[in-house]
Amino acid sequence: MECFVCEEWLTFSNFKRWMESQDWENKQLDKDLKVLGNKEYSPDNCLFISPSLNAFLNENENNRGECPIGVFRKRDKFAAQEGKKHLGYFESEESAHREWILKKIKSIDDWIVKEPKHSIFLMNYKNTLQHFYDEGKIYQGRNYLGT
Repeated sequence: MECFVCEEWLTFSNFKRWMESQDWENKQLDKDLKVLGNKEYSPDNCLFISPSLNAFLNENENNRGECPIGVFRKRDKFAAQEGKKHLGYFESEESAHREWILKKIKSIDDWIVKEPKHSIFLMNYKNTLQHFYDEGKIYQGRNYLGT
């Protein structure tokens, strides 16, 4: 996935001016919660979120290998894991992935209470996951939604 920075932010002073107008201290810059599938770092698409919310949203794309999000292979079974919480072993990667989606959807409700400022974006993410679950599809991640 190719990401890029908007022309305006290529001048650091422009980015800094924008950043200082935000609630940024002790936060991390996020480009794809506000606009799922976004690939551009820009004032319209980015926001600052807590490190713990950023960790929750991390889809471990670089670490999960060929398996869907939230799934890893353990010998002849597929394990589901949401964050550090083990969700069980399953006969197929699809069933393990569906368990991961269900847990993620339930966890989003807790995050809406913890971070109400971002509730509209979290609800959008939740609705996206629910759609994939209802359709029986594999959710490939926020970074694939815009492709």
